[in-house]
Amino acid sequence: MKSAIVAAVLMGLAAPAVMAQGLEEKKAEKLKSEFLKKADWILDYDKAREEAKKSGKPIFAVFSRSYSPCPACHHLENGALLTDDFAKFSKSVILFFHITTMIQGEKYGDLLEEKGGNAFPYIVVMDATGDVILQHQGARSAEAFGKSTSTAKDYLAVKEKADKGDAGAKIDFATLQLGMGKLKADEAQKAIKAAGEPSKDQQAKLDLELVNAQVRESVGKLRSDEEAAVLGKKFYADYKAGKAGPTADNALQSYYILLLDAAADAKDAAAFEAGYKILFEKYGKMEGAAAFFEDKQKQLKALQEKK
Repeated sequence: MKSAIVAAVLMGLAAPAVMAQGLEEKKAEKLKSEFLKKADWILDYDKAREEAKKSGKPIFAVFSRSYSPCPACHHLENGALLTDDFAKFSKSVILFFHITTMIQGEKYGDLLEEKGGNAFPYIVVMDATGDVILQHQGARSAEAFGKSTSTAKDYLAVKEKADKGDAGAKIDFATLQLGMGKLKADEAQKAIKAAGEPSKDQQAKLDLELVNAQVRESVGKLRSDEEAAVLGKKFYADYKAGKAGPTADNALQSYYILLLDAAADAKDAAAFEAGYKILFEKYGKMEGAAAFFEDKQKQLKALQEKK
């Protein structure tokens, strides 16, 4: 009996060591990835920030994992990151690759969460301090990465001017922050009021971003289907009153989906069709969207037949 107990205790003590060894091996295997040899990737977070400060370039960061398989990571790392186009793009940024390993005590082991990530791969552009400027959305290609990085560079250029006291740049920067979700609508308006009077062009851009932000903030507060229905009726009323709708992806989708529901309840085929066309033009070709649009087409046909 005693020998059995001792054996069980020893097995319990050995398990974490075996697990740690397995995680180390998985990490080592990840570090052998071919794409890491294709461009000048930096694996140390501190060094990446140091190089960004020296060069003035933004940090293009990719977060991946080694502790378990990640098909999406594999597709990226053995696809877009291996191309010659990506190698050319990489010259304009500081490349930083972070691996979440689950190895206890590893430096910056929780960096993914600290930077707002909750899934892999997570791709962001950061400034030299490590603050996230934006998360890359959309296609995972050198061309698309270049567009995201260009947006980040524009953001940094405006920020630099604003930091130096340029009143116009302060207005532009607050509007940019609003559009990127870094400021709420009331915060942006307060910052702009403190900076001075916007030009006509600046006011037009601000008005667009305020619509996007107000939709995002309203949708973000929803906690039930009942609340969603009420908000949808508000969006529908705004649409009928001729008010401008959102233009940003992170607001447009929710706005028009809720508007469609309200238009259907109001038996308004024209408003339903208008919203449907906007959604279809934007998302109709997306993978997995077919069922949604087929259902909405049936709803539209039913509404038109009742007219």
